[in-house]
Amino acid sequence: MIRSMTGFGESSASFKDLSVWVRISSVNSRFLDINVKLPVVLNVFEPDVIKFINERVMRGKVNVVSWVEGENKSIIYRPVLDRDLLISYAEILEQATGILWGEPQVTLGELAQLEIVTLREKEEGKEILGNLLFKALDEALKKLNETRSREGKILADEIRKRIRKINASIKKLYKLKALQEKELRNTWETKLMELLQGEIDQNLIVREASQFVMRKDFTEELVRLESHIEFLAGCLREPPPCGSKLNFILQEASREITTLSSKAENKEVSRHAIEIKEELERIREQVQNIE
Repeated sequence: MIRSMTGFGESSASFKDLSVWVRISSVNSRFLDINVKLPVVLNVFEPDVIKFINERVMRGKVNVVSWVEGENKSIIYRPVLDRDLLISYAEILEQATGILWGEPQVTLGELAQLEIVTLREKEEGKEILGNLLFKALDEALKKLNETRSREGKILADEIRKRIRKINASIKKLYKLKALQEKELRNTWETKLMELLQGEIDQNLIVREASQFVMRKDFTEELVRLESHIEFLAGCLREPPPCGSKLNFILQEASREITTLSSKAENKEVSRHAIEIKEELERIREQVQNIE
């Protein structure tokens, strides 16, 4: 079943008081275009995220945003004391003791502001975050593809409705083909008889009329058009990606109906050819959104 290129998915994964969220959206694009925005602590996983999406999405412009929620930062970071810097500050404080009235008081928060205490990422914390990220990413991608599949079903139903109209017009064109041939033959024979003015060569009339009718015969185009439309309907049952294939089939079908239109000498033939062109264009608009 075909899939749309438009979709949305969001999910999260948690460990203790820490959660990693992933939000994915996708829209139309000729090729697969992935844009990833991760928090700094998860930046190292960006190449793996792109690879993960590449294996599950074929076409479309995909935007991925992730963020971390929770107060339990001890899972990710550990405080580190810069002993040398602390000793330097302590020496300055000793000097200040002899100048100021009383001994200076310094809090842990003030020491942190002086960058004596810094936070460093834990390797085990990074591994935990990575697992949470890909768990959330996998679930968000499933939801994304579910929405793309639902919209794909709507697109397929709409295209099938257009195909039924085209097939109805093709059947009428098969019937009108014989009528056009008869009208052309009669018209051409009448003109030839007027030009010959009584010097009638029946064989010449038949030969010339037949050649004229053959030049306007659109049987070949009609057969190929019918084949393309049948192929188009079959592709709607194929797994994605098939958007590019559908586009190619529509181009070929449009080429056949354009050639057929140029051979139309009957008003009804022209009308049905125009209707088929319109339906093919409507299908083409729908196909632009198919993966």
